[in-house]
Amino acid sequence: MATYYRQRFLSSKRQRQRLYASFLLAFLTLSSSAKANTLFYQPLNMDEAITDTRWKADTHYLHNQGVSAGVVQWTQYGDETFGGETGWLAARLNLWMKTSPLWLGLYSDPNYFSLIDVPADEQYAYLNTLLQKNRNVLANWQPWIDANKERVLGIYLPFELSDYYFQSAVSQHQLNSVLATFVQTVDYPVAISVFINGAMDPDTFADWLVSIQKTGVKVWLQNGRGTDALSQETIQRYMDVLPCDVGIIDEIFHQESASPFKARPMTKTEKQKAQITAEACHPHLTFSFRYWRPMPFPLPIP
Repeated sequence: MATYYRQRFLSSKRQRQRLYASFLLAFLTLSSSAKANTLFYQPLNMDEAITDTRWKADTHYLHNQGVSAGVVQWTQYGDETFGGETGWLAARLNLWMKTSPLWLGLYSDPNYFSLIDVPADEQYAYLNTLLQKNRNVLANWQPWIDANKERVLGIYLPFELSDYYFQSAVSQHQLNSVLATFVQTVDYPVAISVFINGAMDPDTFADWLVSIQKTGVKVWLQNGRGTDALSQETIQRYMDVLPCDVGIIDEIFHQESASPFKARPMTKTEKQKAQITAEACHPHLTFSFRYWRPMPFPLPIP
């Protein structure tokens, strides 16, 4: 957020004092912005037991640590609705929005990764079904969104894209078509995340992300350091050619098992070793609330 200062004609001494104060305020504002961060939260039913007091303590702590916004990864996972727009999850989000505005995730399909890995014609049909389910969840949550419209930053589509699933020109065109159609039906910004599989070379991958963003959907790229599926050197090559308007999601977990998925928070040393160099122009996000340490009351890890 830009801050504007209005100078007045003052005595030279007062002018120097005002300039110094303005410089200091500007410096503090820039310092705060440099640490600004958008944090993912992945709702799980075990979080229902967290008390309001502990939740408020955590969200205030995160705000003081420079977390300026949140992304709720989903509000429905399969048939699970977490109480819907008037349930326990909505109540948690109401409390979080007292310190930070939020992106609202919609519908996530537990079977996504098996259903997306199909021939292009079947994939197109599935994407249309998936987007319709997201529209349905959006309609359910619309009263809540309307009541909190000043604190809702946008809509997050909680299915992950990868170059492995969209290697062909046909599949890419179909994806962009359904995303563009969805954007036209939503009054808020829309975002989606992508991970690198290595099926495309870095320049081709970057071009693909640009084509997605032309649909009007913001792209956030996972840096892959939590899963460690690709080497740090390989990921760095992709980051080096990444367009500035693509957000980067820093993973602060260490995956211990893929099936079933099991992870723990990264240690400070692991975070330092996992650093990827990227231009300062990229929006910065972190995954996730559950793995953030230290924390007054850490969220439970399954």
